[in-house]
Amino acid sequence: MKMVLATLLLCAPTPILAGSGVAGHTYSRGVQRFVHSGKRPIDFRVRSTTARDRIRIYDVTYASALSGRVPAYVVIPDGKGPFAAVLFAHWAMEGSQTRNRTEFLDEAVALARAGAVCLVPDAPFARPGQKEDSNPLSAKSISMFFQQILDLRRGIEILTRRADVDKTRIGFVGHSYDANAGGVLAGVDKRLKTLVLMAGGLADIESMDTLEFRKEAGNATV
Repeated sequence: MKMVLATLLLCAPTPILAGSGVAGHTYSRGVQRFVHSGKRPIDFRVRSTTARDRIRIYDVTYASALSGRVPAYVVIPDGKGPFAAVLFAHWAMEGSQTRNRTEFLDEAVALARAGAVCLVPDAPFARPGQKEDSNPLSAKSISMFFQQILDLRRGIEILTRRADVDKTRIGFVGHSYDANAGGVLAGVDKRLKTLVLMAGGLADIESMDTLEFRKEAGNATV
């Protein structure tokens, strides 16, 4: 996770690193990198609804914090609640058919049947019309990662606004790419009470010493 945070800080379009490195910056200053202005309304739209045994699945979109729209599933149990809620975020395995919101749809259905409202959005690279850079350290890839964190925060906002959700019981499940995003999310959004982060990046210090990382990030002190 240090690898992810350091990469974000070093490669962001408007870096917050200067001179003495990360150590000279406070948490409150750093967290502002992940706060959007809120000028874009969420503009939540339902495209279709499917009813299954004891649950409803909504195919929805909402406005991204930065640009475009976020396709997502909202899976809701029968009843008035208040229910716990879970925000799911998928992996980015190249070539996988579940490299999108479908990865966790079955889990969302299972949890909805157990009494939880679930939101399952597409990451920026999985959205229509998006082209990603194969280099994970490029400016475009870093920008997409920032956008994902902002849009996940917007997903939390959607859940907290629901009358059938208990705002004190909101969890997050992230896999691979989105386990990394979830690690950052946990540090900047205190509305999450429980997190499951699966198979995120582990070789942080080793990765930071690679030639590939240094070519992209430079030799700043971290």
